[in-house]
Amino acid sequence: MADIIFKNVSKSFEGKQVLKDLSFSIRSGECFTILGPSGCGKTVVLRLIAGFEIPDSGQIIIGDEVVADPDKGLCKAPEERLLGVVFQDYAVWPHKTVRQNVTYPLEMQNVPKEQRRERSQRAIDMVNLSGYEDRLPNQLSGGQQQRVALARALVANSDILLLDEPLTNLDANLREEMRFEIKEIQKKTNSTILYVTHDQEVALAISDRIAIMTPTGDFCQISDAETVYEHPVNLFGFRFLGVANCLRCTQKNDKTCLAEDGTPFVQLDEEYAFLAASPTFIAGFRPMDVQLSRTGDGFDAVVERCTLLGNIVDYRIRIGKTSFRVQAQTEDAIQNDIIFTAGESCKAIFDEMHWFEDDHTFEEVLV
Repeated sequence: MADIIFKNVSKSFEGKQVLKDLSFSIRSGECFTILGPSGCGKTVVLRLIAGFEIPDSGQIIIGDEVVADPDKGLCKAPEERLLGVVFQDYAVWPHKTVRQNVTYPLEMQNVPKEQRRERSQRAIDMVNLSGYEDRLPNQLSGGQQQRVALARALVANSDILLLDEPLTNLDANLREEMRFEIKEIQKKTNSTILYVTHDQEVALAISDRIAIMTPTGDFCQISDAETVYEHPVNLFGFRFLGVANCLRCTQKNDKTCLAEDGTPFVQLDEEYAFLAASPTFIAGFRPMDVQLSRTGDGFDAVVERCTLLGNIVDYRIRIGKTSFRVQAQTEDAIQNDIIFTAGESCKAIFDEMHWFEDDHTFEEVLV
């Protein structure tokens, strides 16, 4: 069991600052996910913990031991940190069988042969590959190869597993299956897991805590999955975790209006009244936070698109000149008679709204 602590860690590559004075901690035994866009520095964090990169400044502590402190000339080699690492490309040896791949780290540690066999079999069983011990990687599916990589990371009895986008190259069904496997492995081993990904669904499914990383290499929020989803602290975190509608609004004569054409909209919450002084601000909501009907209360709207996506109906709705997405469970949509054709009128009621400052940084999220 081991905590991981970053203290004011900075890292640059070829003069470009990737991390600056980054501080955070990962609790022993938790699954901690760093979620962020490509190029934000999340893999750099993992590589610094693993010992594949050396920080420019700051400290990295694993358990009670400082493993990196450049001011003191200290940086422990990866093999001295006793970590298990799994990358997105599996990195299994094509000429070795499942058992040989899993046993290899124990051979490097000069573990006696009988112990190697026992421990490798235990790791193979743990990832549900029993019976595949003598198969080569080209005889396995992508998901099975990823299980081999997990077993190889587990076999050394490491307290910490570092997983760098390990499911990216799998199809949708295998990704779903493997994320449950990873969570089960954590329960069985009580390992500390650092999971790095840009996949929001995986992050929500497996994480005890999620750290949302911005393009500038900072964490804008660290909390449990429910909190970061339901109570985002800023616009970036809101739009990155889940499908998000972000509508630019303005305040006119104490009334909240859509900025595009002045159409009246949901009234700004009192808690966020300070935003009214800004020329524009952002109203954010999820597609499932809108209730549609043919008649009754609500804002007048027009259906631009209605698409059946299995158990979900996905709509594009327009109020005034502003369009946004709405979703409903197919069963509810049929029962409530809201399977529309393009051009039909409807009513829209907003169940929940988030309000953010308009920093004009993420224009692509605005409809």
